[in-house]
Amino acid sequence: RVRRDFVANVSHELRTPLTAIQGYAETLISLDASPECRRFGEIILKHGVSLSRMVDDLLTLARLEGKTGSLELNPVDPREAVSQAVGMCREALERRKCSVVVDIPESCRVRASLPHLAQVFRNLIENAGRYAPEGSSVRISARESGPDVVIRVVDDGPGIPKADLERVFERFYQVERHRGQATTGLGLAICKHIVERHGGRIWAEPGPGGCLQFTLPLAAETEKRT
Repeated sequence: RVRRDFVANVSHELRTPLTAIQGYAETLISLDASPECRRFGEIILKHGVSLSRMVDDLLTLARLEGKTGSLELNPVDPREAVSQAVGMCREALERRKCSVVVDIPESCRVRASLPHLAQVFRNLIENAGRYAPEGSSVRISARESGPDVVIRVVDDGPGIPKADLERVFERFYQVERHRGQATTGLGLAICKHIVERHGGRIWAEPGPGGCLQFTLPLAAETEKRT
């Protein structure tokens, strides 16, 4: 608990100086200065944005680990959560010319918190888009399985090595180190905590291409009608 509180407090205090650093970097870029000066400003801004994302992820993880308060669960259309997530990832997807293909039945409803589910999809889409070949697609599907809905996020990338399957959801564990990609290493850990707070589970599948699956409780018929 002390460690979690320390991380949350330090992360919160870092927000203000990081915002200032990014603001000054943007000012440097906009000045009528030498190309070298602008390049330095762009480098500072890039790393400032990266650090800000890490701080946000650490705060999110601290809140989830603390389990303070309950999530507001309602019947949610997973396609709406995917749509919100795609909107947040649009720039990264367009940069790699990747698309998101959704195959979720219109009638599908899960018992979930919409903003938290959108964050899960955002992290998984960003993760898939990072390794999917340029111009390929990230495919999201869902099927009912007893009291749950099983959701799959698949890409055509190199996949997760078998030795890493059990560890990819640990904080700061990065398969990316072996693939030349740099991330905060917190996205999948956040997904795991959110899914488990919903009473579901998440896992990675071996094989060609990347495949991550998670379950969410199926919304009851009475809830769907309301």
